[in-house]
Amino acid sequence: MEPLVVLDVDYVRDSFVLVLANVGTGMAYDPRVHFSAPLVGAGGTTKVSELPLWSTLTMLRPGKAIEVFFDTAPLALADGNSPQFAATVTYSDGAGERFKHRYVHSLGAYRDLPRLES
Repeated sequence: MEPLVVLDVDYVRDSFVLVLANVGTGMAYDPRVHFSAPLVGAGGTTKVSELPLWSTLTMLRPGKAIEVFFDTAPLALADGNSPQFAATVTYSDGAGERFKHRYVHSLGAYRDLPRLES
């Protein structure tokens, strides 16, 4: 049984959510996420890339996903911004083997999607 920890971006109701998930079949220990650049979200009020979550979890069980609100799409994509960032995820399995994956995300891919008007 091997863990596989990913850092993904979900687009939910015109907002971006970062998702740290173990999509593998084994327990992931000491999952850590390092961002290539500071991510400031929640309307510019929160340094999302500096949240303790990314550096203090002790384990992430198989099937577990943690969602972190990043920002609304209109704010993240304002003024023609197309934020792009990389996230390097490291963790180990129960035998102590270390794993490292790099994920690159471009929020500009979500620009101009049709919206439901309320």
